[in-house]
Amino acid sequence: MHRVFHFFILFWLISSVAQGQISEVMPELLTKKGSQVMPAEIRSGRTVVLVSAPAGTWQEVATHFHPMLASHGIDAIAYYQLEEVMAGPDAQKELLPLLERRRFEQVAVLEANTEGQGQLFICTFHNSPALVAIEGAVWHASFGHKEGLDAALQSAFAATSIASSNYLIPDFPDFFRAASVPRDKRFERINPDLKLDNLAVRSFTGILAADNSRLEQVMQGYPFKWEKVNPELSEDVMRRNGFQWILGYLRAPEANLKEILGYTLDGSESSRMVYKFYVRQLYAQEIYLGGTWDAHGNWEQALKSFIRQVESIR
Repeated sequence: MHRVFHFFILFWLISSVAQGQISEVMPELLTKKGSQVMPAEIRSGRTVVLVSAPAGTWQEVATHFHPMLASHGIDAIAYYQLEEVMAGPDAQKELLPLLERRRFEQVAVLEANTEGQGQLFICTFHNSPALVAIEGAVWHASFGHKEGLDAALQSAFAATSIASSNYLIPDFPDFFRAASVPRDKRFERINPDLKLDNLAVRSFTGILAADNSRLEQVMQGYPFKWEKVNPELSEDVMRRNGFQWILGYLRAPEANLKEILGYTLDGSESSRMVYKFYVRQLYAQEIYLGGTWDAHGNWEQALKSFIRQVESIR
């Protein structure tokens, strides 16, 4: 009876982690995890690690697992928080070119807690918002403790001919911010110049792509000039086409989102995924958030709330 009970607790711990944010921000990984193909350059090339962990613990989790990854020849030279990386187009605007310049071959997605339970994906890197080469190799393991992952990696490498040539792996994880707003560029108000200028509204991509018709309907409530634009259009072209502003949004757990946008945490934040809309000035890159924290788990409600803040400058 006790053995069955202990097994149930272990299964619950693994499941509670495995049903976390990966399924929301990188669902393509969940469709590929059965392939179990280790990227060929995992022990010779560079790996960027995206960590999803309970609030405030992602660096602790990375520190816990880094030595074990290094012991298998995985050169994990940069760690980012998964939810921050996948928060939206503005979060990746500067990150993607940086990752391309650093020539990463793999991306590892680690979802775990401080007790060591979780899951790990090792994938072929692709310089796109998904970060994962959908047709590339994907290896996956769920584990109930760090030693379980150690054994899974040992077994995976024993079954392949992938030799290790990574000899200068750092002893400690190197942490980076994927997104943040400089204090001198953020304003908790609405700029009245919005009344005069044209606002660019990018079509949704990714998990919101099916909602583009609804986006147009919601934007009918916007009180000033706006125009829907192709999400692939560069901001330089937008400026040349006469746009002064762009509608932006981020999606992340509430506490993470407040940190990215420069708000002070007051302890009331939930762990739920929420959307926050804002406008960004294309020339000065200033961000105007509105005077009220109006993030919401439903994008429509978040956008409608933000539009109501814009209406206050009429």
